[in-house]
Amino acid sequence: MKRALALLAIFFTLLLTGCANPIKAPEPTNAQADTQIVIGYTSGYINNPFCQEFLSYAREECEREGIGLVALDGNNDVARQTSIIQQWTRGGVDAVICSPVNPVSIQASLDTLMDAGIPVINIDSECQNSTVYVGFDQFEYGYMAGKIAADWINKNLSDM
Repeated sequence: MKRALALLAIFFTLLLTGCANPIKAPEPTNAQADTQIVIGYTSGYINNPFCQEFLSYAREECEREGIGLVALDGNNDVARQTSIIQQWTRGGVDAVICSPVNPVSIQASLDTLMDAGIPVINIDSECQNSTVYVGFDQFEYGYMAGKIAADWINKNLSDM
């Protein structure tokens, strides 16, 4: 339990600091030989700007803390992302951060991770089960952003 809480604390620090192709065995990109903890990160498409920014902060934070980070791209392919998660279930990671390609299709693999005692930090698209979900209602977020913009335009540019 303490380990899971420590991993969650690390994740929140990261968050606030701002069929399938064969998949090779994951190797931490920044882990040192004495690393005790390795976190796996998979996203539907790692090359989008949000994921690149998140991954950059995650790498910096993990490097600073001496934590290994394995980042594997799901390539917008549920089968590939499922294969990545299944491989992590067999070992190599202490926790997983997952932004799923499809939260319904990936659920069984995430359940297997959690059954193996590996915490799952679900971000972006909410799955039915995870250790923790970090995200927000995207429709509501977009609606409120539009409302704030419209109110500002009406107040400041109404004379134009």
